[in-house]
Amino acid sequence: MKSSNYLLSISEYILEILVVFVIFRSVINTLGLDYLGVWSLAMSLTALTSVGSSGFASSAVKFVSVSFTDKDLEKCRQIVSTTLVTVAIVSSVMSMLIYAVFKLTGDTYFKEFEYSLLTSILLLTFLSFILGSIGRVFQSSLDGMLAIKKRSLIGISSKVIYLISSLVLIKNYGLIGLTWALIARELFIVIVSAINLQRDLHFFILRSKYIKLSIFKEIFSYGYKFQINSIIWMLTDPLTKFLIKDFGGLSALGLFEVVYKLFWQVRMLIVVVMNTYLPLLASKKENISSQFSRFYNFTLSSSIILLALIFPVMPIVMSLLDLSDVNAVYFASVILFVSLFFNLIGTVAYTHNLASGDLNGNLLNTIIFAVVNIAFGYVLGKYFSFEGVLVGWLIAHVTSSSYLLYSYCNKHKIPVSEIINWDYIKLFLTSGLAVACLCLLCVSLELNFIILSVLCSIVLLGIYFLQFKFSDKFRQPILFIYQKLRPSGLELKSSNN
Repeated sequence: MKSSNYLLSISEYILEILVVFVIFRSVINTLGLDYLGVWSLAMSLTALTSVGSSGFASSAVKFVSVSFTDKDLEKCRQIVSTTLVTVAIVSSVMSMLIYAVFKLTGDTYFKEFEYSLLTSILLLTFLSFILGSIGRVFQSSLDGMLAIKKRSLIGISSKVIYLISSLVLIKNYGLIGLTWALIARELFIVIVSAINLQRDLHFFILRSKYIKLSIFKEIFSYGYKFQINSIIWMLTDPLTKFLIKDFGGLSALGLFEVVYKLFWQVRMLIVVVMNTYLPLLASKKENISSQFSRFYNFTLSSSIILLALIFPVMPIVMSLLDLSDVNAVYFASVILFVSLFFNLIGTVAYTHNLASGDLNGNLLNTIIFAVVNIAFGYVLGKYFSFEGVLVGWLIAHVTSSSYLLYSYCNKHKIPVSEIINWDYIKLFLTSGLAVACLCLLCVSLELNFIILSVLCSIVLLGIYFLQFKFSDKFRQPILFIYQKLRPSGLELKSSNN
């Protein structure tokens, strides 16, 4: 993989972190934290439109990758056009159904303030999600063709458009303006991605001769499990946020949205490295089983390193976004740190299952997560409010990811010592102690946010220096990324991975 592809992919997700932060700051400062909570509810409701289409949109990468590797451009065209029509129809129908249900029952569940705001923006957010579903088909297809550079440049440009239009429109039109900015971003992705696909594959996407029932059946035979997996996940996310709203209120949901987005975008910096290899794994150019240990080591170590780096930044985030509930912010941060760590190591098995087409483990993983999350979230939320819902979310991540990792290793005869050994345990415990120290500093010391951030950075970097010097597991992901970003783009030899 070329170093420029890594740079662009990583730059895209770093930019996403900055864009989300600036937009959230604009919403909170201009409208208030409750409005950010309503925006989170709107995104959760409209995400339900993806339950019928996201699996098909994302599975395009596998089929395009195989056909493109075989130089079967005609089949690539058929896959893109057939998937596009399928996703557009299903997401449009789902949008209409969900909006109808909201209009019939929304006023009995939501408060008047919430219902009024949601009513004003939902149709527009549904439109943005339909466009987003179509855009995912095109971007997955570009990934399948190994056009990582093009896809990343389109993503970066769309985020710049989203940022500029959001800052202009929020001041004058509130959440409605933010929704129009989202539509502008998704429309840009659709148009530019479609132009690139049509130019590279030499065809017109909407030409009827490329829409084939046989292709739909082939994708469906693979994608229906992927689709069920997506449906369960898409239903779980809104329910979790509704539990947070019910047991903690809109402000708690808005606070969670800020912290969650920050951690989630850092998570995506790690996932993007794995995703750049997904087309290679799907096209059989890489031996899936032999790559597992390499990716597991990279993911485990880099997730600890990058997720912990959020804590020194948190005082600055809290100050700029005017988040005053220090205890709630750091409680949510610790929960997210541990949850997404387990989520990431489970993602290694998830990605390899995805590439091989073995989706039973992924599906069961999602079912376990959904059941445990809702059950524990409701029970613990009832007794311990907002914090209880988050603990339920943590339990769900630990349980489902542990199952997925165990089942994959058991199936492929990977020794337990490959995934659990003393080096990994020391790395996790040391980093966990560092995070605990940072939280204690931030909660107990009333210092200027810049001084507090610098102090936390010194503590964390000091611990990182010791880990880099004495821990091979800590050094490996850093050296891996360093070599990938070198002009030569040379990879580490497998013995170092």
